[in-house]
Amino acid sequence: MKHEAVKSSVVSTMGHDSQTDMMEVRFKGGKLYTYEGVTADQFESIRHAESVGKAFNQFLQGRGNE
Repeated sequence: MKHEAVKSSVVSTMGHDSQTDMMEVRFKGGKLYTYEGVTADQFESIRHAESVGKAFNQFLQGRGNE
């Protein structure tokens, strides 16, 4: 999965596979997390948000305990 750098104090890179609806998020500390069931629209919304970290946290809150 190809990752792109994002402007964030918390997130380093993000990637998305539209065929499987999987998103990967690499944090500044180096940890990589994978999230299933993420649409391309959701991914783009997070990636292009004014605050990527805030948008990502809001996305996670809407998903329950992941």
